[in-house]
Amino acid sequence: MRGLPIVAGLLLAGCDGERAVMDMSSDNIAAWSQLNPNVDENTWKGVGSLECSPSRVDVCKPGGCAAGEPKVRQVIELATNIYKRCEGQSCDSFQGQASYAGAWANFAVPESAMFLRVTANDEYYEVVTLMDMILIYRGKCQRVAPLSR
Repeated sequence: MRGLPIVAGLLLAGCDGERAVMDMSSDNIAAWSQLNPNVDENTWKGVGSLECSPSRVDVCKPGGCAAGEPKVRQVIELATNIYKRCEGQSCDSFQGQASYAGAWANFAVPESAMFLRVTANDEYYEVVTLMDMILIYRGKCQRVAPLSR
């Protein structure tokens, strides 16, 4: 559990080498909450999938963090909770678990140590661990209609 506060801080502040001071006053939290309403299983009703494209990735290693080149996009198939990580036309698929907490929908693959969090405004963060690295992706998701049968 010791690493969880570090990951939470990295999600909020970034890892670009600058020391960011976060003002977590109740006013700022209230303003953010008004812009990001609570989500539940009905938030994306009628949507087939969320296709998420990163605008940024931070690569954190034991010696520090640096901005990387985002090459992976994420797809969440909402009806089945299939969590895909794609590079080019090739995708790795995982059976995910969905949960909802306040302004966040959480899609996790516990056995693979990765999760994606998305707001009702379709902004997302994904955290992936790989050996001794933590990759933090940030970006926006597109809502894609379900395939017709």
